[in-house]
Amino acid sequence: MDTLGSLIGKQFNPKSTLVRQATAGLVVQRADALIKQTWGKKMQDQVMVTSLVRGTLKIKCADPITAQEIKFKQNMIIDELNTQFKSEVVKKLRILQSGLEKDLF
Repeated sequence: MDTLGSLIGKQFNPKSTLVRQATAGLVVQRADALIKQTWGKKMQDQVMVTSLVRGTLKIKCADPITAQEIKFKQNMIIDELNTQFKSEVVKKLRILQSGLEKDLF
């Protein structure tokens, strides 16, 4: 019996838009989980991983101190994501120091 990943690999070209978008979504989700796992709940409201475009993972931080903490660990984040996805999906991080929009409800 084939796994879902092998079936998708057989059906879709790895360079197709659908596969690239799905991979980017998975990378963003995993990066968000990795940051929360590394720093705990204190980062949950301070950091938001927003997108992966052409190998650049964009991360928004609520303040400069949080951005600096992410910058110190950027190589670990990149290495961990590339190891999990077994390819060089993330080449660099783009860390933005801007306020995060919070849900009011």
